[in-house]
Amino acid sequence: MNPKSLLTARIAVFEIGVAVLVAVVALSIPKPRPVRGFEELAANQQQRGPRWADYKPVALRAGAVVLVTTTLLIVLRARRSGKPRERS
Repeated sequence: MNPKSLLTARIAVFEIGVAVLVAVVALSIPKPRPVRGFEELAANQQQRGPRWADYKPVALRAGAVVLVTTTLLIVLRARRSGKPRERS
């Protein structure tokens, strides 16, 4: 087999493996079942409206992503603007 067909075969096997892994994880997630009084809790929550505690984890993750991305950009710029490479 030539190298191009080997690469294509490896990519196909990898994609099939990823699809199987995603299917296994998706099928293994337990289905949520409503609890007694669930309707009342949902109605009370809609009346109160959103609270900061509902959005706190999302805000913290977003802040962490922004912080890490900014740090990586600064580090990569500092590396690039450092010593120029010598060409031979």
